[in-house]
Amino acid sequence: MERRKLLIGMGSLAVGGAAAMGSGAFTSVEADRTVQVDVANDANAFLALEGKDTPNGNEYVANDGTSGTLTLDFSSTSEGGNGLNQNGETIIRDLFEIHNQGTQEVVVGVTDLPDGMSIYADDDDVVPPEGITLNQDAQGAGSNNLPRLDAGESLTRVGVIFRVDDELGDGGPADALLNFDGTITINAYTEDEV
Repeated sequence: MERRKLLIGMGSLAVGGAAAMGSGAFTSVEADRTVQVDVANDANAFLALEGKDTPNGNEYVANDGTSGTLTLDFSSTSEGGNGLNQNGETIIRDLFEIHNQGTQEVVVGVTDLPDGMSIYADDDDVVPPEGITLNQDAQGAGSNNLPRLDAGESLTRVGVIFRVDDELGDGGPADALLNFDGTITINAYTEDEV
């Protein structure tokens, strides 16, 4: 009987000693896992950008057939127009839509706009600038003035305002717009990324 108690006591001591020494510890682990990533065109991406089937959307918005990226072109119209009015404000409504096809709320803003150009969204026929501005450069990241889209929500009426309050050749917005042939950046980020 004494021998049995001794063996049980020694077994308990061995288990307790192994736990105290951390026998399950490790220095590093390398484990391969499968990752699937797809790059989608603008209409199908997590932040979808899609031209509208409206007179303005059909005239000024195109999707590049190769890359599927949204392109805005205000240089001319099919009716013979060749540019913006000097010393004027031009508002072009209903160009494209922005859809949050992700899984969480995002703040939407636009950066890298040339002087004299603003991007806005409105839900009704309000006259800008009473619509919602998307100008992140002017408002700042995380601004309460930028729109927030929950998963599945959209800005369905995105438009542009051009304010050309000068003449060509004086180095102001008219020249900046005339010489701008680049890209603007549409950003979507969660509030904690600000």
